[in-house]
Amino acid sequence: MTGDLGWVSGALALLSFLLVCTLAMRRVALAHAERRRLSTEERLRPIALALVEGESLDLPSLGAYESRALARVLARYARQVSGTALAHIGDFFEAHGHIAREVALLKSRRAWRRASAAHSLGGMASRTAIPALMEGATSGSC
Repeated sequence: MTGDLGWVSGALALLSFLLVCTLAMRRVALAHAERRRLSTEERLRPIALALVEGESLDLPSLGAYESRALARVLARYARQVSGTALAHIGDFFEAHGHIAREVALLKSRRAWRRASAAHSLGGMASRTAIPALMEGATSGSC
């Protein structure tokens, strides 16, 4: 019986060690993701300010991650701007296809993807996304 307790305690110690390692690796991954997010938003901040001011920009195509980061930055600014500034923001996202991509995600089976797309669309300030957002809200899928 003492031998069995030794094996059980050894197994529990090993399991505890693996759990601590997993938690440490998760913490490192989350810190890396946060650094990437902050770096991307910092890099895109001048673009966001130029969009708010209505300057014409020649931008390389933004990927989904960058467009969402830009939408997060613009969403923070959206509380302080109105009128033509919001129209410039919406025009930019429509012209680059980001609205269509996020509207398509509103039909996802995964609730977190629908919620993320709705949040991103809010920061993109596009009037063309309103019907899709309202459809999701009335159908209960958002």
